[in-house]
Amino acid sequence: MFNKSSRFIAVMSTTSLIALAGPALSAQAAGTEAEKGAKDLPVYFVHGYGYEDVDGDGNKDKGKNCSKTWGPALDYFKDHGWDEKQLITVGYYPDDKCDVDINPADENDATRDTKIQYIAQDLAAYIKKKHGDEPVNIVAHSMGGLITRTAMFGHEHWGEQNFPKINVDQIVTLGTPHNGVICEDKDDPKDSCNNGTTQWQQMNPDSKFIDVLHDYKLTDDWAKSTDWSFVGSNQDETVNGNSAIDLGHHADHKYRYWDSNRTPANDACNEPERQVTHCGIRTLKNNGENPDGDPGDDDGDYDLNYWNADDGKRHETRSGWAPVKAAALAISRGDDA
Repeated sequence: MFNKSSRFIAVMSTTSLIALAGPALSAQAAGTEAEKGAKDLPVYFVHGYGYEDVDGDGNKDKGKNCSKTWGPALDYFKDHGWDEKQLITVGYYPDDKCDVDINPADENDATRDTKIQYIAQDLAAYIKKKHGDEPVNIVAHSMGGLITRTAMFGHEHWGEQNFPKINVDQIVTLGTPHNGVICEDKDDPKDSCNNGTTQWQQMNPDSKFIDVLHDYKLTDDWAKSTDWSFVGSNQDETVNGNSAIDLGHHADHKYRYWDSNRTPANDACNEPERQVTHCGIRTLKNNGENPDGDPGDDDGDYDLNYWNADDGKRHETRSGWAPVKAAALAISRGDDA
């Protein structure tokens, strides 16, 4: 296997790759084999916080419609070699319409006042029961990334008898508040970060939950066998770029989209401004536009910074791939990206 630092080429166009990677192109054949193996693993898609109009009748119920939430990502993965049966959406709210319900007992279904760690425990238990010690991959959006991260260190904090240890090869988080959500005024007791739902309060940057999250570092032994990719955007109105890439803390790979991105129309988000927003970061899968308005090429023209831990440097590109495409490449190529 190649070391983790080679992952940075996944966001770059062919032109930039030739310029910066040079001899690394000789690894293409090996990368193809790694890709094939990675695509044989199940990929779990874990959605984020809140309810939505599940049935399309104008009423916000008590869950999410995963075919809507993850539709563009699922389409992209299927179009690029994954078996549909290996792409599994995860539900945990009462009226979620997803492939699996990790807590099917109606009386125990999670609400927005269920602590994140309880949902994480359900996720770990489901994966352990379904796959044992066999590896899986996870793509998570927003709070789903906190659920996933907690599911990974839970056995360290609460003990393996209460919180099973799971084997996850690749984890990609999209717009996850690793350092908390954006609060209007986190020092105001009336702010939603302080008096909102339990889950929203846990995502307050100053919450005990966020503190505990960082007690378990991704450089510790429990996390080392997993490859962690954090994707964030300066255009995200819910989770700022610093939080989404967990600035100041370790992750194997970090991608941060700039303020300058103007992307193609995105029906999945129905947003007037076409940017890498909190919704766009899990739905944008195609090429973008250059700041001067020229159409992007097939590899995409997203502006972003990217880091990888082994390399230790910040890189910049105006030829980055869309967030969903970057996530798929991270999952499929692993350390050989």
